Amino acid sequence: LEDYSASDYAGNAQYWLGECYLGMKQYDRAVQAFEQTADRYPESAKAADALLKLAETERLLGSAEGAEGAIRVLAAEEWRVGRRYSEQAIAGTRASVERSHVR
Repeated sequence: LEDYSASDYAGNAQYWLGECYLGMKQYDRAVQAFEQTADRYPESAKAADALLKLAETERLLGSAEGAEGAIRVLAAEEWRVGRRYSEQAIAGTRASVERSHVR
């Protein structure tokens, strides 16, 4: 990514870096990678996926505020990504965040 940040595949690579960190339970690093995907590569096919994963990762970290922020951005940006996520998918993620926050 450092050498090829302008590549057509950079957004995809950044997203999968986040998935790797998530799989290794390095949640702080996963958050950074997913944020970078959405911020640096907003036109990437993985930008919306990164926001959804960012919300899930923030929830795992216990940050309901961070998770809700990512969900709000995803919902606001849906027009740009072709309404890829249904209201039901966003509501399900939001409900998961709320359930974990109540505990």
